[in-house]
Amino acid sequence: PIGNPYKEFYQTGFTISNTLAFEGKGDKGSFRLAITDEDGQGIVSNNTLSKQTFNLRGSSKLTDNLSVDGKMTYITSKIKNRPQLAEGSGNTSLQLSLMPRDIRLQDVRNNTVNANGEEIKWNLDNTFNNPYWALENVGNIDEKDHFQGFISANWNIGNKFNIAAKSGIDYIINDFTSFGATGAQAIENGLGSYRHDDSKSSIWNSDILGSYSTSISDFNIGLSLGANYRNENSSYKNIWGNDAKVPNFYRIGNYKNSFSSEGITKKAIYSYYALGQFGFKGYLYFDATIRNDNSSALPQANNSYWYHSENISLLFTKLLGINSNFLSQGKLRGSFAKVGNDTNPYRTQAVYNVDQTVTLPYTVASISGSLPSFDLRPETSESWEIGADLGFLKNRITLDFTYYKTNTTDQIMAVPISGTTAYSSKVINAGEIENKGIEAQLNLIPFEAENFSWDLGFNFTKSNSKVVTLNEGLESISLGSLWTASVEARPGQEFGTIYGNDFLRDNFGRKIIGNDGLAKRGDRIALGNINPDWYGGFSNKIRFKNFTLSSLISAQVGGEYYSYGRGYRLFFGTDARSLAGRENGIVEEGINEHTGFANDSPTSAMLKQFTDIFSNEIATDIILDATNVKLREVALTFELPKKMLKNTFIQSATLSAVGRNLLFLYNAAEDIDPEATYSSGPTSTAFEHSSLPSTRSYGMNLKINF
Repeated sequence: PIGNPYKEFYQTGFTISNTLAFEGKGDKGSFRLAITDEDGQGIVSNNTLSKQTFNLRGSSKLTDNLSVDGKMTYITSKIKNRPQLAEGSGNTSLQLSLMPRDIRLQDVRNNTVNANGEEIKWNLDNTFNNPYWALENVGNIDEKDHFQGFISANWNIGNKFNIAAKSGIDYIINDFTSFGATGAQAIENGLGSYRHDDSKSSIWNSDILGSYSTSISDFNIGLSLGANYRNENSSYKNIWGNDAKVPNFYRIGNYKNSFSSEGITKKAIYSYYALGQFGFKGYLYFDATIRNDNSSALPQANNSYWYHSENISLLFTKLLGINSNFLSQGKLRGSFAKVGNDTNPYRTQAVYNVDQTVTLPYTVASISGSLPSFDLRPETSESWEIGADLGFLKNRITLDFTYYKTNTTDQIMAVPISGTTAYSSKVINAGEIENKGIEAQLNLIPFEAENFSWDLGFNFTKSNSKVVTLNEGLESISLGSLWTASVEARPGQEFGTIYGNDFLRDNFGRKIIGNDGLAKRGDRIALGNINPDWYGGFSNKIRFKNFTLSSLISAQVGGEYYSYGRGYRLFFGTDARSLAGRENGIVEEGINEHTGFANDSPTSAMLKQFTDIFSNEIATDIILDATNVKLREVALTFELPKKMLKNTFIQSATLSAVGRNLLFLYNAAEDIDPEATYSSGPTSTAFEHSSLPSTRSYGMNLKINF
């Protein structure tokens, strides 16, 4: 091997963040202004971030009974060259991980273009780029402006009545440009490409709430009635093209073939709701809510839906008059909630798309890819939980425990259907999913004194999700896939189950091997599940005088994921596991399909990997255990003594050294971070493909109050 290509190619990134805040407060009002500037450089040399945040908040008491409050936040950011992931031709991690170890990275860097202006790369696969060519010739710019703001008014009518009104907006402008130069077969067969996406979205929320509160004997009562109106609007304009006329000029007019699309969406929801709060003698509390939503995204017959919640809590130590050093606090709680949810707009109507045509003398329109549902129902989630909060030894030991169960029915999703219908999917109410589990938090203070204290925290979470039913005769729903592995929802099975092809086996589980020494493909079965058996965490904080040392350790036990990246590396021979049998061949463990005796036929290690992973599409060997224990954070903080700041304009100052994502204390997959996924969504942790190297960060934080 010639050096470490990862250390040679990637660099140490950095982030610099500065915040300046001003605030003031008086009898009649308050204000706060904060400005944050953040600049960053990624581990890939051309990946940069520039971000500015402006926050302004103010409140004023106009009269004894009328007050107003308002807040504005503006965030503007510009990110250059987000790294490509997974099968992206410019995924530098994929290229470096597959590169033969006898190739010098210096030669790859110094030989990117030939005399004809065409890309030079080390392999013949035209779906890959030379990583250094990609740095100079493939890029993207992601600009975003985000504005949030609200204004509210609160009017007290006497001592018992109150009216509050609030209106706010969340407005986002996205501008994304991506491009690829000519000369690389992986980019439009060498023609080059350009894309510019522009989108805007806004959510306007307005509430009015009338409240009444009173006390009757030992009862405290609060009642509220309110209404809400939510308006959502979004629009997009996308243009893209290929076959550049002039090299390295990235404007749509420079491309011989250009295309565009444009669209808008609108949705409105208006709601009415009521709330009630009841308290008795400071130890018994009961809250209830009821709400009705009316959504424009659902069919008229089903667009109005009700939901409600109730919760009760009992401070039994106060009820029973317990006042001991051993049991300091005791509370029991329980709740039930039913929540409704709508969907995206235009999923209940059949629409046509007007197509772009340049060769036909008439207008062409096409149907959308998803078959709408004309009787779509709102999603419904019913959940309940019970729990206890306990404190012992003057709350130096506290324990919070919760058991919960949630059933979600009529989940709205687009499921694949046969192409003979002229659609690729259909929007339906898919079925019912049940989720139940426990959560526990234990906090300890083993020692506490004026100059020294020690705090410990433990948390534990265990959750089980099950697909109870699927609607409309469905046997399964694919929730995501990579190569031939997929996450599927099947009735009676755990949610998040990964399915894939296994080896062909006999009744004793032994592999069936052919005369050529290669294993056979068997049935498609459940190979794992994305959900861990449990999560846990441990926090530790020690304070000595003005110094505080804290740490956080997280643990995930169980759960699996499919690593297509490891499959690639096994075939290309760059994974250490591919060394087995490289010199003399490999004898697959199993029995011969004809004789029934143990297999003794050797085969090429490279041929085995290709046949298993790519030809037979067997996923078994690249389903990995996600169990890991990670040192998440260590921080050392020094607070300047007050006497040092006496007679200065500084009120307080702290200096911290922080390390995050520091190391694995244990990782079952060894060389892959189970959290290094390339997509988002509920099943994103199921798939890994040549992820960027995980990074640890070290930082200094200085905070001064004047």
